[in-house]
Amino acid sequence: MTNKCELLKLSFEHAVMKLQSQREDLAIIRNRASIVAAMTGLIATFFATAIGSEKLGNSIVGAAFLGFSLEAILLFSLFAGSIVMSALVVANSFEFTFGFNTKKMAELSIELKPRDFFRRYSEDGDWFFNDNEKMINQAQNQLLWAIMLGFAQILPWLMLL
Repeated sequence: MTNKCELLKLSFEHAVMKLQSQREDLAIIRNRASIVAAMTGLIATFFATAIGSEKLGNSIVGAAFLGFSLEAILLFSLFAGSIVMSALVVANSFEFTFGFNTKKMAELSIELKPRDFFRRYSEDGDWFFNDNEKMINQAQNQLLWAIMLGFAQILPWLMLL
C-alpha cells in the first residue's frame, strides 16, 4: 500500500470510530430518557399520594374543559408531554446509520482500487456522521423538553394542594 492509501485507510478507520461513538452517545441519551419518564411518573405519584385520593378527585373536577379543572388540564398536558417526549427518544423514531453494508463493501473491494475504496467509505462515513449528528441533536432537544415538562408538572400539583 502506498502512503496515501494508508492515510485513506486511517481516515476510514476514524470514520468508523466516530460512528461507533455516536452509537454509544445515543444509547446514553435513550437511557436518560427512560430515567426522565420514570422521574415524571415518580413526581406524579408523590403528589397524588400527598394530596390523597378523595381531595385529588375533588381538585381535578372543574368547569374548564370536559369536566376538568384548569389545573388538572395543565397537569395532564405537562405529564403527557413529558412522557411522549421521553418515548420519542427511547423509541427508534430516527433512521440512524452507524455502520456500512458489508455485502456492498465486499463487492466494491473487488471493483475499486484500495485507495478509491477507502476514500469512498471515508466520505460516506462522514456523511453518515453528520446526518446522525442532526438526529442526535433532535433527540437531545426532545430529552430537554421531557425534563422541562416533567418538572413543570410540579406547579399544577402545588396548585391542586
